[in-house]
Amino acid sequence: MWPAYGLWTGISGAGFAMFFLCAAGLWLAALIGLRFGYVTTLRHYMGMYTTTSGKASPPVRNPMSMPVTGRGFPFVDEDTAALIYAFYKSFTRHPHVRMLIIMPLCFGLFVLFMQRSGAYGNVGSREQDWIPMAALVWPFVNFSFFMFNIFGIDAQSFQTLQLSPLPRYKYLLAKNMAIAPVVLGLVVFFVAVSALLTHASGKTLFISLLLAIHLFLIFCTAGNLLSIKFPRRLHRDALRIPERRLRMLTTSLLTMFFSVVLVTPAVICLLLDRYSSAVVRGPYAGYFSLALAFILAGGGLLLYRLALTHAGDLLTAEETCIYTKMVHESE
Repeated sequence: MWPAYGLWTGISGAGFAMFFLCAAGLWLAALIGLRFGYVTTLRHYMGMYTTTSGKASPPVRNPMSMPVTGRGFPFVDEDTAALIYAFYKSFTRHPHVRMLIIMPLCFGLFVLFMQRSGAYGNVGSREQDWIPMAALVWPFVNFSFFMFNIFGIDAQSFQTLQLSPLPRYKYLLAKNMAIAPVVLGLVVFFVAVSALLTHASGKTLFISLLLAIHLFLIFCTAGNLLSIKFPRRLHRDALRIPERRLRMLTTSLLTMFFSVVLVTPAVICLLLDRYSSAVVRGPYAGYFSLALAFILAGGGLLLYRLALTHAGDLLTAEETCIYTKMVHESE
C-alpha cells in the first residue's frame, strides 16, 4: 500500500515528504529483492546452498518423512489426493498464477480503500451497493482465463496423464480441488474486507459464501468442458507478448463475456438480498435471497457432479488431440 499512501499524501498535501519516503522504501525493497535473487542464483550454479561455508552440506532427511504427494486428503482416494497435491504445487509455483493472485489484491485493496476514504466523491445513498458484488465476482472473473484452460500449463507433462491408468474424471477433480484454495481464498479475503467497509450483516456474509461455492462449481463445470474442447498452451512468462495477438484478444473477450453470463445468477441473488424488502412482501421477505442462495449452491453441486463423469469420458476421447496442441502449438 506504499504507492497508494504516498500518492494520496502528496495530492492531499498532508505530507509531501511522505511521497519520497514511500518511493525510497519501494526502491530499497526492490534492491533487496534483486540482491537476494542474485545471491541465490549464484549459489545455485556454484553448488553453494549454505550461508556458513563455501561447501554444500548434504541435506539431512528424515527417513520416516512422507512426500507431499503421499499425504491423504479428506473424502477422496489416495491417487486423487496425490494428484491434488501435485497440481497445487504446480499452480502455486507458476508465475501466471502468482501474478493473478498479486494483481487483484493490490488493485482491489487500492480501489476499496480509496472509495472508503471518499476519493471518488459521494454518488448517492447507494454508492456502496457494488462493493459486495465486486468482492464476490472479481476473483472468479480474474481467474476465468486460467480456469477455462486448466491444461494450459501442463505442456510436456500432459503425457503423464496418457500413461496413467486413473479414471480421467479424477484428473479433472484434482485440478479443480487444487485451484480451490487459491480462488476461494481470494473470495473470502475480499468478502471480509468488503464486509468491514460496508458493515454487512451476517446473513449477507453467509449468502456470499454460498454464492462463492455456487460460482466455483459453475466455473469448474464450464472450465472442464472448455478446457477439453478448446485447449491452449500458456507460457510461464505471462508478461511476454504472444505471437498470435488477435487470437489472444478474441479469447480474452470471449472469456470475459462467458464469465459475465455465469456470474449473473449470483449478482441477481445479491441484488435481491439488498432490495428484498421492496421486491418480496411478507414476514419472510428477508430470507428469500437466502433460500435462492441455497438453491444456487445445491444446483451447482448437482450440475458439477453430473457433468464430471461426462467430462472425464470426453477427456478420454480427446486427450491425444489435447497433447498435440500442448506440445506442438506455438506459445
